[in-house]
Amino acid sequence: MKHDMRTDFRRWFEDCLRGLKGKRLEWPQLLRHVLGERLQDTFASDIFYKGEVFIDRDLRPAKDDPSRSSEKLLVRRWYRTIHEQGGLLRLGSEEVWPISWEVPNQGNEKSNAVKGRRVDLLGLRRDGGLVIFECKIGTNKDTPLFALLEGLDYLGCLLNSRNMEKLVKGFRQWRDKDRPADKIGSCVPPKFKDVEISGSGGRHAVIVLAPAGYYKNHEFDSKNIPQDWKYLSDRFWGEQRIGPENLQVQLDFAVTDYSDTACEWLPLPGIKG
Repeated sequence: MKHDMRTDFRRWFEDCLRGLKGKRLEWPQLLRHVLGERLQDTFASDIFYKGEVFIDRDLRPAKDDPSRSSEKLLVRRWYRTIHEQGGLLRLGSEEVWPISWEVPNQGNEKSNAVKGRRVDLLGLRRDGGLVIFECKIGTNKDTPLFALLEGLDYLGCLLNSRNMEKLVKGFRQWRDKDRPADKIGSCVPPKFKDVEISGSGGRHAVIVLAPAGYYKNHEFDSKNIPQDWKYLSDRFWGEQRIGPENLQVQLDFAVTDYSDTACEWLPLPGIKG
C-alpha cells in the first residue's frame, strides 16, 4: 500500500478546497472535511464502553426526579410521549424511530473522568442509520458548534466495532420482546419491525435539537459578531456529506419544544425548507 507523503495541510487544500466549485465559503467545507476525518479516526480507535451499550428504557424507566436537570427530564418525558403516540418522530419530512435515551458509549461510568458521556436521544432511520440527537434547552450555554462536536464524539464511539456489536444485540432483544397491551413502555412502528442497525451501510446523522430561543441566544457572540455555526448544516452543501464513502454522516439543526412528535429544520439564510 502506497503511503501518502503529504502533510495534513496539503491533503486538506488539495483534496478538499481545490475540488470546490464556484465562489462558496471555504471554511465550513474545510471544517466539515476535517470533522469527517476525525470521526473516522474515532470509530477506528480503541475507545468503547465497558458495560452494556443498549439500555432497555422499559426496564429502567425515567423517574421524574426533581434533583435531575430539566433538560434530561424533558427528553425522557418526550421519549415516552412519542412512543405513546406510535413511536415515530417526524424530522422534517423523514420519520425516525427513537430507540433509547442516555446511551453510554465510552469508558467506564464508575470513573468520574467519563461520567455522563451519554447520547441524549438515539434514533434509527429506515436504512438502519443511527441518529444522534444532541438535545439542548433554551438556556443551555453550550453553543450549537459545541453540541455538534459532542454528538460526533458519541457517534464515533458508538460505531466502534465492540460498541456496535453490543448495541445491535441489545437493540434486537428490545425490538423483538413481547409488549403486553397494557404496558406502553415502548412500541415498534410497523415500518420499522424488520429494520436492523447498520454500522456502515446506513446514513448516520448528528442533529442538534433545541427550542428556537436556544439558537437565537447563540447567533452572536458577546461582541455581536455572528457565530456562523449554521453554515455547517448539510442543507448548504447539497448532497455533500462528511466522512468516507462507507460512513456518510449528516449534520444539521432542528427546532423542538419537546412536546410535539414533529420537528422542523432550523430556518437558514437562503435555504428553503
